Amino acid sequence: MLSFLKNSRRLLNQSEKLCLILGNESCDLDSAVSALALAFFYSKIHPQTCNFLPILNIPRKNFPIKTEVLYYLERFNIRDEILVFKDDTTNDFIQKNSVILVDHHVSPYRDSVIEVFDHRPFDKACGLPKSCKTTIEEVGSCATLIGNLIMRSTCLNSEFNLPLQLLYGAIVMDTVNFSPEACRKTEMDSEVAAKIEDFLGITNRVEQRETLFLELIKAREDVSSLTAMQLLYKDLKLVSNSVGSIIVGIPGYPISVQEFLKRTNAKQSIEIFAKENNCSVILLIGMKISNKSMVSRDIGLVNINNDGLFEEILDKIKSHDNPNLHLREIENLNFRGGRFFQQENIKPTRKQILPIVKDILNKI
Repeated sequence: MLSFLKNSRRLLNQSEKLCLILGNESCDLDSAVSALALAFFYSKIHPQTCNFLPILNIPRKNFPIKTEVLYYLERFNIRDEILVFKDDTTNDFIQKNSVILVDHHVSPYRDSVIEVFDHRPFDKACGLPKSCKTTIEEVGSCATLIGNLIMRSTCLNSEFNLPLQLLYGAIVMDTVNFSPEACRKTEMDSEVAAKIEDFLGITNRVEQRETLFLELIKAREDVSSLTAMQLLYKDLKLVSNSVGSIIVGIPGYPISVQEFLKRTNAKQSIEIFAKENNCSVILLIGMKISNKSMVSRDIGLVNINNDGLFEEILDKIKSHDNPNLHLREIENLNFRGGRFFQQENIKPTRKQILPIVKDILNKI
């Protein structure tokens, strides 16, 4: 797989048509390894079809912000110099080639998309071509969908050890180590993880999962070297109305929102971030995981320049009942006029909150 990745960079300079495997713009561990593993797998089972090029959908300069991705890839000697990032390409380059989306299915490149693998709820407004092949299932991790595809292949051999190890880490991470309290795992997540463990010869499954999970959480939460601004970009989603004139920024943190607000220059960073991304409102989503895989979540809503949108999002997240977030307001927290809540129903993640914001924006 390392040779495949090294050779993939050379494809940027070729004129022949490619198939680009594009992860989502947050470039979390799930998105990154799903893109890399799928590209390698397709290059093996469809060698005559075309050349497959995985792309991490962030600027190269932002890669160090993805601390758990950086840690896990370097563990297998996958370093940034053999990877392709979004700013290694151009929009024209992406649009003129075929695209396979992993870990998302709403994309500005939708007209070029030929296939999708995603574990989010289906967005009817995604506008994918009718010919596009879709694998969209609400499992705990997109890596589960890619792992399931690989494990069912008749071409399975030792060449797939590394991509399966990468996917295994993302599944353990995204399911919060299969924690019942987190409610992120599904039957498919458990089945695919077990099949990968069998294939890789992992016998001490409980210990292996726990050790790997704690390593990844430690790497993810090691944000001591990151500034408040870098934290805003660490796991970011930007959502807009149909014409792109109104944007809501939704940064996710590996720490609580309350911890972030205590950071030096937090207020100034939010204001600069909002200006850079033309955000009208910012929805902050924090998650803290203890060593015992216990999860706590909190939310903050900050108005930048749109009172009406701020109030509508506030009303919807408080009253939404499918799922109900069970928000308890945090008193005496004064930060730029925002409203802050402890999310007492820890089951809903950003994937479930995102459609609430999208529905509002789709009506503007």
